[in-house]
Amino acid sequence: MGTLLWEGYLDRLYVHKDFQRCGVRGRLLKVLESKARGLLIYKINTEASITAKPFFLAKGYLVEEEQIKIIRNISFVNFKMSKNL
Repeated sequence: MGTLLWEGYLDRLYVHKDFQRCGVRGRLLKVLESKARGLLIYKINTEASITAKPFFLAKGYLVEEEQIKIIRNISFVNFKMSKNL
C-alpha cells in the first residue's frame, strides 16, 4: 500500500510482513514514481523511519533532515527524505 499526494508527498508505503523482502515495495515505489512523472511531479518527499531509511537510500532518495517526532508522549527518530525524478 502506498499513497502519493498531489504535491509529491509519499505517505504510507507499507507491505504486509508476509511479502517483505520479495521486491513488492520496490515495485510499488516504481509505480508511484511513474505516476508522479505522469502528473508532472518532479520531486517526491517522504518521512522515513529508521528501518525504512536504507530502502529509500538504495532507491536514490537523499536525507534532508533527521527529525524527532513525539506521538502520544513517545519520541522516535525519522528522516525527511526526497528524490528528484
